[in-house]
Amino acid sequence: MNEMLQTSLGMDLSGFNEIQYPPKRYTIIGRAGLRELLDLGSPADLAAAYRGWIDEMLGKGALRREGRWTESIAVGSELFVNATQAKLGLKGRGRDVVGEDGSYELRESPVSYRAIVKHENNDLRPQNRYFWNDPGGLSGA
Repeated sequence: MNEMLQTSLGMDLSGFNEIQYPPKRYTIIGRAGLRELLDLGSPADLAAAYRGWIDEMLGKGALRREGRWTESIAVGSELFVNATQAKLGLKGRGRDVVGEDGSYELRESPVSYRAIVKHENNDLRPQNRYFWNDPGGLSGA
């Protein structure tokens, strides 16, 4: 399983190794705080629980990326997400709270692609082309 969590360069880009094999220095994950939040007593308890969650998801065939974890401002209960939006103050306005069944996200509102590049698309017309095998580019003009 460990090989699945590594890039082709052999660099671990997940927290899996840090939780399973905690380094002595230069950690990214606050394991003590995480253990407290999860009500787990020891580093071994955290490692065992985390490995169990990973094994459970792999057993379900859940090997897909879930964008909500990287594309959202906040993920959690509706109460947590709304509280996060309120704490953001003015920066929280215009953000959408979406979700159901106890899992909610605070997301950026989608911006219309047309509004951003409308002026750039004006020149994209059928007569604005040339064929790659026509060195002069005159056939499609």
